[in-house]
Amino acid sequence: TGMTPSAPGGEPKAAKEIAAVLAELLEALARQAEAA
Repeated sequence: TGMTPSAPGGEPKAAKEIAAVLAELLEALARQAEAA
């Protein structure tokens, strides 16, 4: 899964992935708010 802290740079990568997911969720919420 690449989420193991033992892997070098694993944590920063996970943080970037989480940030990307949050950004997508915020975008979806913004679209729903506009459509409402």
